[in-house]
Amino acid sequence: MKNTTLQTGVLQQVAADVEATGAAFIKTILAIDPGDFNRIPFKGSWTAAQVAEHIRLSVTGTIAIFNAPVMATDRDPGQYIDAVKDIFLDFAAQYPSAAAIIPADKQYSKEALKNQLIAIFEELQQNILAKDLTETCLAAEIPGMGHLTRLEWTYLAVYHTQRHDHQIKKIIGMF
Repeated sequence: MKNTTLQTGVLQQVAADVEATGAAFIKTILAIDPGDFNRIPFKGSWTAAQVAEHIRLSVTGTIAIFNAPVMATDRDPGQYIDAVKDIFLDFAAQYPSAAAIIPADKQYSKEALKNQLIAIFEELQQNILAKDLTETCLAAEIPGMGHLTRLEWTYLAVYHTQRHDHQIKKIIGMF
């Protein structure tokens, strides 16, 4: 179903937020010295490459959730956006990653990963414009929140990416 439920201005803002966040993340990836891309900054940490792969896996998962079964929403479709923002932009807090989006412990090609990230953020943009963001996604639940709408999943992807953009900038500063 084409997205006709949200007001045009809201939809444009959502699309702009995704575009800006994806572009900022890719800019950060490009700023990493090639010799540091797969370098472990400290014991127990992911490399910048693994963080980038984590975001690629996460946004890919968001798109899969967008395209899985949905139902009509009987609440404000943006009810959990602020809660998601508070969780992901609390840089002092640390959270375990969902198993499905843990990156492999391997060497990554910066160029290939950059291209994959560009493509996946473009695909998310296309889904935002093509799907009804007010519908509730049934493929996954968030603890304490339950099923999120496509709108809320979009902002989860935005804030999760912003969180890890911050993390990669800290990694860059360590080298």
